[in-house]
Amino acid sequence: MKFKKICLFFAAALFSLIILSSAAVAFARGSASQSFPYPDGNYDGPSPSVESLAFSASMGPSSEKWKNVDKTSLPALENFRAEYFAAKGKLSDRAAASLNDGSFTAELNALIAERRKSFPKSFRVLSIGNSFSKDAVKFLYQVAKNAGAKNIVVASMQIIGCDLKTHRANAEGDLPVYKYSKNKSGKIKVYSDVSLLSALRDENWDYITLQQSSPLSGVEKSYNRDLDFMVNYILKNRPCPTTKLCWHMTWAFSKKYNKESFSIYNFEQTFMYDSICRAVRDKIVPDKSFTVLIPVGTAVQNLRTSYIGDRLNRDGRHLNALGQYTAAMTFVRSLGYSIDGIKWIPKSKKVSRSYLPAIKTAVNNSLSVPLSVTDESRVCNHKEAKNGTLNTVVTKPGRPATCKSSGLTDGTYCKVCSKTLKKQRVIPKLTQHKYVFKVKTPATMKTNGEAVVTCKVCGHTEKRLIHKIKSVSLSKTSFTYSKKVVTPTVTVKDSAGNDLRENIDYTLAFSGGRKEIGEYSVRVVFKNKYKGKTELEFSIVPHKTSIKSAKPL
Repeated sequence: MKFKKICLFFAAALFSLIILSSAAVAFARGSASQSFPYPDGNYDGPSPSVESLAFSASMGPSSEKWKNVDKTSLPALENFRAEYFAAKGKLSDRAAASLNDGSFTAELNALIAERRKSFPKSFRVLSIGNSFSKDAVKFLYQVAKNAGAKNIVVASMQIIGCDLKTHRANAEGDLPVYKYSKNKSGKIKVYSDVSLLSALRDENWDYITLQQSSPLSGVEKSYNRDLDFMVNYILKNRPCPTTKLCWHMTWAFSKKYNKESFSIYNFEQTFMYDSICRAVRDKIVPDKSFTVLIPVGTAVQNLRTSYIGDRLNRDGRHLNALGQYTAAMTFVRSLGYSIDGIKWIPKSKKVSRSYLPAIKTAVNNSLSVPLSVTDESRVCNHKEAKNGTLNTVVTKPGRPATCKSSGLTDGTYCKVCSKTLKKQRVIPKLTQHKYVFKVKTPATMKTNGEAVVTCKVCGHTEKRLIHKIKSVSLSKTSFTYSKKVVTPTVTVKDSAGNDLRENIDYTLAFSGGRKEIGEYSVRVVFKNKYKGKTELEFSIVPHKTSIKSAKPL
Protein backbone atom coordinates (compact mmCIF):
# COMPACT_ATOMS: atom_id res chain seq x y z
CA MET A 1 0.00 0.00 0.00
CA LYS A 2 2.86 2.31 0.95
CA PHE A 3 4.70 1.47 -2.29
CA LYS A 4 1.58 2.23 -4.32
CA LYS A 5 1.30 5.72 -2.78
CA ILE A 6 4.94 6.43 -3.58
CA CYS A 7 4.38 5.47 -7.26
CA LEU A 8 1.32 7.69 -7.56
CA PHE A 9 3.26 10.64 -6.06
CA PHE A 10 6.09 10.28 -8.61
CA ALA A 11 3.59 9.95 -11.50
CA ALA A 12 1.84 13.20 -10.44
CA ALA A 13 5.17 15.03 -10.15
CA LEU A 14 6.27 13.88 -13.57
CA PHE A 15 2.97 14.98 -15.14
CA SER A 16 3.26 18.40 -13.52
CA LEU A 17 6.82 18.74 -14.82
CA ILE A 18 5.67 17.94 -18.37
CA ILE A 19 2.85 20.53 -18.16
CA LEU A 20 5.19 23.22 -16.83
CA SER A 21 7.80 22.52 -19.54
CA SER A 22 5.22 22.78 -22.31
CA ALA A 23 3.96 26.08 -20.94
CA ALA A 24 7.50 27.44 -20.73
CA VAL A 25 8.23 26.46 -24.32
CA ALA A 26 4.96 28.04 -25.51
CA PHE A 27 5.68 31.23 -23.59
CA ALA A 28 9.18 31.38 -25.01
CA ARG A 29 7.87 30.94 -28.55
CA GLY A 30 5.23 33.59 -28.00
CA SER A 31 7.79 36.01 -26.63
CA ALA A 32 10.14 35.36 -29.52
CA SER A 33 7.40 35.99 -32.07
CA GLN A 34 6.63 39.35 -30.43
CA SER A 35 10.26 40.45 -30.24
CA PHE A 36 10.91 40.18 -34.01
CA PRO A 37 8.27 40.47 -36.74
CA TYR A 38 9.85 38.03 -39.19
CA PRO A 39 10.51 34.74 -37.27
CA ASP A 40 10.63 32.75 -40.49
CA GLY A 41 13.73 34.65 -41.60
CA ASN A 42 12.29 35.76 -44.97
CA TYR A 43 12.89 39.53 -44.39
CA ASP A 44 16.33 40.64 -45.54
CA GLY A 45 16.06 44.45 -44.97
CA PRO A 46 17.02 46.51 -41.93
CA SER A 47 15.31 45.77 -38.67
CA PRO A 48 12.27 47.95 -37.85
CA SER A 49 14.20 49.83 -35.17
CA VAL A 50 17.02 50.76 -37.56
CA GLU A 51 14.54 51.78 -40.29
CA SER A 52 12.47 53.97 -37.96
CA LEU A 53 15.57 55.60 -36.44
CA ALA A 54 16.85 56.53 -39.91
CA PHE A 55 13.47 58.03 -40.80
CA SER A 56 13.33 60.06 -37.58
CA ALA A 57 16.83 61.38 -38.18
CA SER A 58 15.90 62.64 -41.67
CA MET A 59 12.28 63.79 -41.14
CA GLY A 60 11.58 63.80 -37.40
CA PRO A 61 11.22 66.70 -34.92
CA SER A 62 14.99 66.85 -34.31
CA SER A 63 15.97 66.62 -38.01
CA GLU A 64 17.66 69.46 -39.87
CA LYS A 65 14.86 69.39 -42.44
CA TRP A 66 12.23 70.20 -39.82
CA LYS A 67 14.43 72.84 -38.19
CA ASN A 68 14.79 74.63 -41.55
CA VAL A 69 11.06 74.76 -42.27
CA ASP A 70 9.59 78.27 -42.05
CA LYS A 71 7.00 77.73 -39.28
CA THR A 72 5.23 80.98 -40.17
CA SER A 73 4.57 79.92 -43.75
CA LEU A 74 1.49 77.81 -44.43
CA PRO A 75 2.74 76.54 -47.83
CA ALA A 76 6.07 75.53 -46.25
CA LEU A 77 4.31 73.62 -43.44
CA GLU A 78 1.93 71.89 -45.83
CA ASN A 79 4.79 70.93 -48.15
CA PHE A 80 6.70 69.41 -45.24
CA ARG A 81 3.66 67.45 -44.05
CA ALA A 82 3.12 66.06 -47.55
CA GLU A 83 6.79 65.01 -47.73
CA TYR A 84 6.64 63.51 -44.23
CA PHE A 85 3.67 61.22 -44.90
CA ALA A 86 4.94 60.32 -48.39
CA ALA A 87 8.23 59.16 -46.85
CA LYS A 88 6.43 57.41 -43.99
CA GLY A 89 4.30 55.52 -46.51
CA LYS A 90 7.44 53.88 -47.88
CA LEU A 91 8.35 52.36 -44.49
CA SER A 92 7.48 48.78 -43.59
CA ASP A 93 4.33 48.37 -41.49
CA ARG A 94 6.34 47.34 -38.40
CA ALA A 95 8.76 50.29 -38.76
CA ALA A 96 5.89 52.75 -39.18
CA ALA A 97 4.14 51.31 -36.14
CA SER A 98 7.28 51.65 -34.04
CA LEU A 99 7.74 55.36 -34.85
CA ASN A 100 5.44 56.56 -32.08
CA ASP A 101 5.17 59.93 -33.83
CA GLY A 102 1.65 60.80 -32.72
CA SER A 103 2.69 63.82 -30.66
CA PHE A 104 4.85 65.21 -33.48
CA THR A 105 2.18 64.85 -36.19
CA ALA A 106 -0.35 66.37 -33.79
CA GLU A 107 1.98 69.34 -33.28
CA LEU A 108 2.44 69.66 -37.03
CA ASN A 109 -1.31 69.57 -37.69
CA ALA A 110 -1.91 72.12 -34.92
CA LEU A 111 0.64 74.49 -36.47
CA ILE A 112 -1.01 74.18 -39.87
CA ALA A 113 -4.49 74.71 -38.41
CA GLU A 114 -3.30 77.77 -36.50
CA ARG A 115 -1.59 79.20 -39.58
CA ARG A 116 -4.70 78.61 -41.68
CA LYS A 117 -6.76 80.71 -39.27
CA SER A 118 -4.46 83.70 -39.75
CA PHE A 119 -3.66 82.97 -43.39
CA PRO A 120 -5.61 85.22 -45.76
CA LYS A 121 -8.33 83.60 -47.82
CA SER A 122 -7.49 86.07 -50.57
CA PHE A 123 -4.58 88.15 -51.81
CA ARG A 124 -5.97 91.57 -52.70
CA VAL A 125 -3.35 94.30 -52.76
CA LEU A 126 -3.72 98.00 -53.58
CA SER A 127 -0.50 99.99 -53.95
CA ILE A 128 -0.72 103.79 -53.69
CA GLY A 129 2.32 105.55 -55.09
CA ASN A 130 3.92 106.40 -58.40
CA SER A 131 5.99 104.73 -61.12
CA PHE A 132 8.01 102.95 -58.41
CA SER A 133 4.89 101.23 -57.07
CA LYS A 134 3.97 100.28 -60.64
CA ASP A 135 7.39 98.65 -61.02
CA ALA A 136 7.12 96.84 -57.69
CA VAL A 137 3.80 95.11 -58.47
CA LYS A 138 4.28 94.43 -62.19
CA PHE A 139 4.90 90.70 -61.64
CA LEU A 140 3.14 90.42 -58.27
CA TYR A 141 0.11 88.54 -59.63
CA GLN A 142 2.20 85.77 -61.21
CA VAL A 143 4.58 85.42 -58.25
CA ALA A 144 1.74 85.35 -55.71
CA LYS A 145 -0.09 82.71 -57.75
CA ASN A 146 3.05 80.56 -57.93
CA ALA A 147 3.44 80.94 -54.14
CA GLY A 148 -0.04 79.48 -53.57
CA ALA A 149 -2.15 82.61 -53.07
CA LYS A 150 -5.88 82.48 -53.92
CA ASN A 151 -8.37 85.11 -55.10
CA ILE A 152 -5.60 87.41 -56.29
CA VAL A 153 -6.23 91.06 -57.13
CA VAL A 154 -3.23 93.34 -57.67
CA ALA A 155 -3.82 97.04 -58.28
CA SER A 156 -1.84 100.27 -58.19
CA MET A 157 -2.73 103.94 -58.12
CA GLN A 158 0.02 106.03 -59.64
CA ILE A 159 0.99 109.45 -60.80
CA ILE A 160 4.54 109.80 -62.08
CA GLY A 161 6.75 111.27 -59.34
CA CYS A 162 3.86 111.62 -56.89
CA ASP A 163 4.93 112.27 -53.27
CA LEU A 164 2.99 112.16 -49.98
CA LYS A 165 2.20 115.88 -50.16
CA THR A 166 0.57 115.48 -53.58
CA HIS A 167 -1.34 112.35 -52.45
CA ARG A 168 -2.70 114.41 -49.55
CA ALA A 169 -3.84 117.23 -51.83
CA ASN A 170 -5.52 114.75 -54.18
CA ALA A 171 -7.25 113.01 -51.28
CA GLU A 172 -8.46 116.26 -49.72
CA GLY A 173 -9.92 117.40 -53.04
CA ASP A 174 -11.09 113.93 -54.05
CA LEU A 175 -9.39 114.56 -57.38
CA PRO A 176 -9.76 111.94 -60.16
CA VAL A 177 -6.19 112.30 -61.42
CA TYR A 178 -4.70 108.80 -61.01
CA LYS A 179 -4.03 105.96 -63.41
CA TYR A 180 -5.54 102.86 -61.86
CA SER A 181 -3.95 99.56 -62.99
CA LYS A 182 -5.75 96.38 -61.97
CA ASN A 183 -4.89 92.71 -62.47
CA LYS A 184 -7.44 90.01 -61.58
CA SER A 185 -6.61 87.33 -64.14
CA GLY A 186 -2.98 87.76 -65.12
CA LYS A 187 -3.75 90.62 -67.49
CA ILE A 188 -3.43 94.27 -66.46
CA LYS A 189 -6.27 96.70 -67.21
CA VAL A 190 -5.62 100.43 -66.91
CA TYR A 191 -8.26 103.03 -66.05
CA SER A 192 -7.66 106.77 -66.27
CA ASP A 193 -8.95 109.64 -64.13
CA VAL A 194 -9.64 107.69 -60.94
CA SER A 195 -9.73 109.16 -57.42
CA LEU A 196 -8.14 107.61 -54.34
CA LEU A 197 -11.51 107.16 -52.68
CA SER A 198 -12.86 105.25 -55.69
CA ALA A 199 -9.91 102.88 -55.64
CA LEU A 200 -10.15 102.32 -51.87
CA ARG A 201 -13.80 101.32 -52.23
CA ASP A 202 -13.34 99.23 -55.38
CA GLU A 203 -12.38 95.97 -53.58
CA ASN A 204 -12.29 94.54 -50.07
CA TRP A 205 -8.52 94.97 -49.99
CA ASP A 206 -6.47 92.70 -47.75
CA TYR A 207 -3.46 95.03 -47.99
CA ILE A 208 -2.99 98.68 -48.92
CA THR A 209 0.57 99.89 -49.42
CA LEU A 210 1.90 103.43 -49.24
CA GLN A 211 5.27 104.95 -50.14
CA GLN A 212 7.13 108.22 -50.51
CA SER A 213 8.41 109.45 -53.88
CA SER A 214 11.88 108.16 -54.75
CA PRO A 215 13.87 111.45 -54.47
CA LEU A 216 12.29 112.19 -51.06
CA SER A 217 12.34 108.63 -49.73
CA GLY A 218 15.41 109.38 -47.60
CA VAL A 219 14.37 112.90 -46.53
CA GLU A 220 12.74 112.52 -43.10
CA LYS A 221 11.14 115.95 -42.97
CA SER A 222 9.14 115.12 -46.13
CA TYR A 223 7.05 112.57 -44.19
CA ASN A 224 5.57 114.33 -41.08
CA ARG A 225 2.03 115.74 -41.43
CA ASP A 226 1.47 114.48 -44.96
CA LEU A 227 2.21 110.93 -43.82
CA ASP A 228 -0.10 111.30 -40.79
CA PHE A 229 -2.92 112.57 -42.99
CA MET A 230 -2.57 109.74 -45.53
CA VAL A 231 -2.49 107.10 -42.79
CA ASN A 232 -5.67 108.44 -41.21
CA TYR A 233 -7.34 108.86 -44.60
CA ILE A 234 -6.63 105.26 -45.65
CA LEU A 235 -7.66 103.79 -42.30
CA LYS A 236 -10.85 105.84 -42.31
CA ASN A 237 -11.80 104.84 -45.85
CA ARG A 238 -10.46 101.28 -46.00
CA PRO A 239 -13.16 98.84 -47.11
CA CYS A 240 -13.04 96.65 -43.99
CA PRO A 241 -11.40 96.81 -40.54
CA THR A 242 -9.15 93.83 -41.31
CA THR A 243 -7.43 95.63 -44.19
CA LYS A 244 -3.74 95.96 -43.30
CA LEU A 245 -1.73 99.09 -44.00
CA CYS A 246 1.78 98.37 -45.33
CA TRP A 247 4.78 100.59 -45.97
CA HIS A 248 6.57 100.00 -49.27
CA MET A 249 10.25 100.82 -48.73
CA THR A 250 11.68 101.89 -52.09
CA TRP A 251 15.23 101.48 -53.39
CA ALA A 252 18.31 103.63 -53.91
CA PHE A 253 19.26 104.76 -57.40
CA SER A 254 21.87 103.05 -59.55
CA LYS A 255 25.47 104.16 -59.04
CA LYS A 256 25.54 105.35 -62.66
CA TYR A 257 22.55 107.67 -62.25
CA ASN A 258 23.61 111.32 -62.51
CA LYS A 259 20.41 113.39 -62.62
CA GLU A 260 19.66 116.30 -60.29
CA SER A 261 17.31 114.29 -58.06
CA PHE A 262 20.32 112.21 -56.96
CA SER A 263 22.34 115.26 -55.91
CA ILE A 264 20.71 115.50 -52.46
CA TYR A 265 22.39 112.15 -51.74
CA ASN A 266 25.75 113.33 -53.13
CA PHE A 267 25.28 110.92 -56.06
CA GLU A 268 26.13 108.07 -53.66
CA GLN A 269 23.98 104.94 -53.70
CA THR A 270 25.00 103.78 -50.21
CA PHE A 271 24.27 107.23 -48.75
CA MET A 272 20.80 107.20 -50.34
CA TYR A 273 20.06 103.68 -49.09
CA ASP A 274 21.17 104.57 -45.53
CA SER A 275 18.98 107.70 -45.66
CA ILE A 276 15.95 105.64 -46.71
CA CYS A 277 16.59 103.18 -43.85
CA ARG A 278 16.89 106.03 -41.36
CA ALA A 279 13.61 107.58 -42.54
CA VAL A 280 11.82 104.24 -42.28
CA ARG A 281 13.33 103.57 -38.85
CA ASP A 282 12.35 107.00 -37.47
CA LYS A 283 9.04 107.66 -39.26
CA ILE A 284 7.46 104.32 -40.15
CA VAL A 285 8.54 101.73 -37.59
CA PRO A 286 7.20 103.71 -34.57
CA ASP A 287 3.82 104.16 -36.29
CA LYS A 288 1.74 101.17 -35.21
CA SER A 289 -0.75 101.84 -38.00
CA PHE A 290 1.66 100.09 -40.34
CA THR A 291 1.39 96.34 -39.70
CA VAL A 292 3.73 95.24 -42.49
CA LEU A 293 7.04 96.63 -43.80
CA ILE A 294 7.86 95.59 -47.39
CA PRO A 295 11.66 96.11 -47.63
CA VAL A 296 12.08 96.15 -51.40
CA GLY A 297 14.93 98.66 -51.05
CA THR A 298 16.91 96.26 -48.87
CA ALA A 299 16.22 93.25 -51.10
CA VAL A 300 17.47 95.24 -54.11
CA GLN A 301 20.54 96.43 -52.21
CA ASN A 302 21.27 92.86 -51.01
CA LEU A 303 21.11 91.56 -54.57
CA ARG A 304 23.45 94.32 -55.73
CA THR A 305 26.15 92.87 -53.45
CA SER A 306 25.88 89.48 -55.20
CA TYR A 307 27.49 88.47 -58.49
CA ILE A 308 24.53 90.11 -60.25
CA GLY A 309 25.74 93.54 -59.19
CA ASP A 310 24.15 96.92 -59.88
CA ARG A 311 22.10 95.63 -62.83
CA LEU A 312 18.52 96.00 -61.58
CA ASN A 313 17.60 99.35 -63.17
CA ARG A 314 16.58 100.27 -66.70
CA ASP A 315 17.30 104.00 -66.50
CA GLY A 316 19.22 104.42 -63.25
CA ARG A 317 16.01 104.90 -61.21
CA HIS A 318 13.25 102.55 -62.32
CA LEU A 319 13.60 98.78 -62.09
CA ASN A 320 14.12 96.54 -65.10
CA ALA A 321 12.52 93.08 -65.32
CA LEU A 322 15.06 91.59 -62.88
CA GLY A 323 14.43 94.35 -60.34
CA GLN A 324 10.64 94.15 -60.80
CA TYR A 325 10.76 90.39 -60.23
CA THR A 326 12.83 90.87 -57.05
CA ALA A 327 10.32 93.47 -55.81
CA ALA A 328 7.39 91.11 -56.41
CA MET A 329 9.21 88.35 -54.52
CA THR A 330 9.71 90.77 -51.61
CA PHE A 331 6.02 91.70 -51.57
CA VAL A 332 4.94 88.05 -51.51
CA ARG A 333 7.43 87.12 -48.79
CA SER A 334 6.48 90.16 -46.68
CA LEU A 335 2.79 89.25 -46.86
CA GLY A 336 3.39 85.85 -45.29
CA TYR A 337 4.10 83.48 -48.15
CA SER A 338 7.16 81.33 -48.67
CA ILE A 339 9.13 82.02 -51.84
CA ASP A 340 11.34 78.91 -51.55
CA GLY A 341 9.23 76.89 -54.00
CA ILE A 342 8.69 79.64 -56.57
CA LYS A 343 9.81 78.61 -60.05
CA TRP A 344 7.99 81.09 -62.30
CA ILE A 345 10.21 83.74 -63.91
CA PRO A 346 9.37 86.53 -66.37
CA LYS A 347 10.08 86.06 -70.07
CA SER A 348 12.96 88.50 -70.21
CA LYS A 349 16.62 88.35 -71.18
CA LYS A 350 17.31 90.21 -67.93
CA VAL A 351 16.08 87.29 -65.81
CA SER A 352 17.78 83.90 -65.85
CA ARG A 353 16.55 80.89 -63.89
CA SER A 354 20.09 80.60 -62.57
CA TYR A 355 19.52 83.87 -60.65
CA LEU A 356 16.78 82.35 -58.44
CA PRO A 357 19.07 81.26 -55.54
CA ALA A 358 20.62 84.73 -55.32
CA ILE A 359 17.23 86.49 -55.56
CA LYS A 360 15.60 84.28 -52.92
CA THR A 361 18.57 84.67 -50.58
CA ALA A 362 18.50 88.46 -51.00
CA VAL A 363 14.74 88.62 -50.37
CA ASN A 364 14.72 86.24 -47.39
CA ASN A 365 17.60 88.16 -45.80
CA SER A 366 15.76 91.44 -46.33
CA LEU A 367 12.92 90.07 -44.19
CA SER A 368 15.35 88.86 -41.51
CA VAL A 369 17.22 92.20 -41.43
CA PRO A 370 14.92 94.78 -43.11
CA LEU A 371 17.04 97.90 -42.57
CA SER A 372 20.56 96.62 -43.17
CA VAL A 373 22.41 95.16 -46.15
CA THR A 374 23.40 91.51 -46.12
CA ASP A 375 26.53 90.73 -48.13
CA GLU A 376 25.68 88.19 -50.85
CA SER A 377 29.05 88.38 -52.62
CA ARG A 378 29.85 84.71 -52.08
CA VAL A 379 26.68 83.47 -53.77
CA CYS A 380 28.06 82.07 -57.01
CA ASN A 381 26.79 80.10 -60.00
CA HIS A 382 29.66 80.10 -62.53
CA LYS A 383 27.23 80.85 -65.36
CA GLU A 384 28.26 81.81 -68.86
CA ALA A 385 26.37 84.43 -70.86
CA LYS A 386 23.54 83.16 -73.04
CA ASN A 387 21.12 85.41 -74.93
CA GLY A 388 22.29 88.48 -73.07
CA THR A 389 22.02 87.08 -69.54
CA LEU A 390 24.54 87.90 -66.86
CA ASN A 391 27.97 86.34 -67.18
CA THR A 392 30.03 85.49 -64.10
CA VAL A 393 32.62 83.69 -66.20
CA VAL A 394 35.46 86.02 -67.18
CA THR A 395 37.88 85.28 -70.00
CA LYS A 396 41.56 85.61 -69.18
CA PRO A 397 42.99 86.60 -72.58
CA GLY A 398 45.83 84.56 -73.97
CA ARG A 399 48.51 85.73 -76.36
CA PRO A 400 49.65 84.44 -79.74
CA ALA A 401 52.92 82.60 -80.14
CA THR A 402 55.62 84.60 -81.87
CA CYS A 403 59.00 83.91 -83.40
CA LYS A 404 60.52 85.15 -80.13
CA SER A 405 58.29 83.67 -77.41
CA SER A 406 55.63 81.03 -76.76
CA GLY A 407 51.93 81.96 -76.48
CA LEU A 408 48.93 81.06 -74.30
CA THR A 409 45.35 80.05 -75.08
CA ASP A 410 42.44 81.90 -73.48
CA GLY A 411 41.44 80.77 -69.99
CA THR A 412 38.34 81.44 -67.86
CA TYR A 413 37.63 82.09 -64.21
CA CYS A 414 34.63 83.07 -62.08
CA LYS A 415 34.73 86.75 -61.17
CA VAL A 416 32.73 86.05 -58.00
CA CYS A 417 34.87 83.44 -56.29
CA SER A 418 37.98 83.62 -58.52
CA LYS A 419 37.85 79.89 -59.22
CA THR A 420 39.73 78.87 -62.39
CA LEU A 421 37.27 77.18 -64.73
CA LYS A 422 39.49 76.70 -67.78
CA LYS A 423 43.28 76.62 -67.54
CA GLN A 424 45.44 78.40 -70.09
CA ARG A 425 47.48 76.16 -72.38
CA VAL A 426 50.98 76.99 -73.69
CA ILE A 427 51.32 77.48 -77.46
CA PRO A 428 54.86 76.63 -78.69
CA LYS A 429 57.06 79.40 -80.12
CA LEU A 430 56.86 79.87 -83.88
CA THR A 431 59.75 78.52 -85.95
CA GLN A 432 59.42 81.02 -88.81
CA HIS A 433 59.06 84.78 -89.15
CA LYS A 434 55.94 86.34 -90.66
CA TYR A 435 57.42 88.76 -93.19
CA VAL A 436 55.90 91.77 -94.91
CA PHE A 437 57.55 92.46 -98.31
CA LYS A 438 58.22 96.07 -99.40
CA VAL A 439 59.96 97.07 -102.65
CA LYS A 440 62.66 99.68 -102.19
CA THR A 441 64.08 99.73 -105.77
CA PRO A 442 62.30 97.86 -108.60
CA ALA A 443 64.38 95.66 -110.92
CA THR A 444 64.62 96.53 -114.64
CA MET A 445 65.90 94.79 -117.73
CA LYS A 446 69.32 96.28 -117.03
CA THR A 447 69.68 96.47 -113.24
CA ASN A 448 68.85 94.42 -110.18
CA GLY A 449 66.37 95.77 -107.66
CA GLU A 450 66.14 95.71 -103.86
CA ALA A 451 63.37 94.88 -101.38
CA VAL A 452 63.10 95.11 -97.59
CA VAL A 453 61.26 92.37 -95.66
CA THR A 454 60.10 93.00 -92.08
CA CYS A 455 58.69 90.40 -89.63
CA LYS A 456 55.35 91.79 -88.46
CA VAL A 457 55.71 89.83 -85.21
CA CYS A 458 59.20 90.69 -83.99
CA GLY A 459 60.22 93.54 -86.33
CA HIS A 460 63.25 91.71 -87.77
CA THR A 461 64.34 93.36 -91.06
CA GLU A 462 66.26 91.92 -94.01
CA LYS A 463 67.27 93.21 -97.45
CA ARG A 464 66.36 91.03 -100.41
CA LEU A 465 67.80 91.14 -103.99
CA ILE A 466 65.35 91.39 -106.87
CA HIS A 467 67.02 89.83 -109.90
CA LYS A 468 66.94 91.86 -113.08
CA ILE A 469 64.85 90.80 -116.06
CA LYS A 470 67.02 88.69 -118.33
CA SER A 471 64.76 87.66 -121.18
CA VAL A 472 61.31 88.29 -122.69
CA SER A 473 60.38 85.89 -125.50
CA LEU A 474 57.47 84.65 -127.58
CA SER A 475 56.57 81.02 -128.10
CA LYS A 476 56.57 81.74 -131.91
CA THR A 477 57.23 84.81 -133.99
CA SER A 478 55.65 83.55 -137.23
CA PHE A 479 52.23 81.94 -137.68
CA THR A 480 50.57 80.54 -140.80
CA TYR A 481 47.26 82.06 -141.73
CA SER A 482 44.41 79.87 -140.40
CA LYS A 483 41.43 82.23 -140.25
CA LYS A 484 41.80 82.17 -136.41
CA VAL A 485 43.04 84.79 -133.91
CA VAL A 486 46.69 84.26 -133.09
CA THR A 487 47.95 84.82 -129.48
CA PRO A 488 51.53 83.71 -128.87
CA THR A 489 52.67 82.74 -125.35
CA VAL A 490 54.97 85.22 -123.61
CA THR A 491 57.72 83.95 -121.28
CA VAL A 492 59.64 86.28 -118.96
CA LYS A 493 62.61 85.13 -116.90
CA ASP A 494 64.91 86.88 -114.44
CA SER A 495 68.67 86.51 -114.24
CA ALA A 496 68.30 83.64 -111.77
CA GLY A 497 66.23 81.65 -114.24
CA ASN A 498 62.91 82.19 -112.42
CA ASP A 499 59.68 82.74 -114.37
CA LEU A 500 57.87 86.01 -113.76
CA ARG A 501 54.08 85.83 -113.32
CA GLU A 502 51.60 87.46 -115.64
CA ASN A 503 49.30 90.05 -113.99
CA ILE A 504 51.53 89.99 -110.88
CA ASP A 505 54.93 90.92 -112.27
CA TYR A 506 53.82 92.16 -115.71
CA THR A 507 50.80 92.74 -117.93
CA LEU A 508 50.34 92.06 -121.66
CA ALA A 509 48.66 94.20 -124.30
CA PHE A 510 48.26 92.57 -127.74
CA SER A 511 47.55 94.60 -130.88
CA GLY A 512 44.15 94.19 -132.47
CA GLY A 513 43.20 91.83 -135.26
CA ARG A 514 45.79 89.02 -135.20
CA LYS A 515 43.71 87.05 -137.67
CA GLU A 516 44.62 88.39 -141.09
CA ILE A 517 48.01 88.20 -142.77
CA GLY A 518 50.29 90.94 -141.48
CA GLU A 519 52.63 92.19 -138.73
CA TYR A 520 51.52 92.39 -135.08
CA SER A 521 52.97 93.22 -131.66
CA VAL A 522 52.57 92.60 -127.92
CA ARG A 523 53.51 95.21 -125.28
CA VAL A 524 54.94 93.87 -121.97
CA VAL A 525 54.62 96.33 -119.03
CA PHE A 526 56.37 95.41 -115.78
CA LYS A 527 54.95 96.25 -112.33
CA ASN A 528 55.30 95.73 -108.54
CA LYS A 529 58.87 94.44 -108.07
CA TYR A 530 59.76 95.33 -111.63
CA LYS A 531 59.81 98.46 -113.73
CA GLY A 532 59.95 99.18 -117.46
CA LYS A 533 58.34 97.93 -120.65
CA THR A 534 59.22 96.27 -123.95
CA GLU A 535 57.53 95.32 -127.18
CA LEU A 536 57.76 92.08 -129.18
CA GLU A 537 56.67 91.50 -132.78
CA PHE A 538 55.23 88.50 -134.61
CA SER A 539 53.61 87.92 -138.00
CA ILE A 540 50.91 85.92 -139.78
CA VAL A 541 52.07 84.70 -143.20
CA PRO A 542 50.18 83.04 -146.09
CA HIS A 543 50.37 79.36 -146.90
CA LYS A 544 53.42 78.38 -149.03
CA THR A 545 52.60 77.66 -152.72
CA SER A 546 54.40 75.51 -155.37
CA ILE A 547 54.11 75.29 -159.26
CA LYS A 548 53.61 71.74 -160.49
CA SER A 549 53.11 72.52 -164.27
CA ALA A 550 52.82 75.43 -166.64
CA LYS A 551 51.26 75.90 -170.11
CA PRO A 552 52.86 78.06 -172.75
CA LEU A 553 50.99 81.18 -173.80
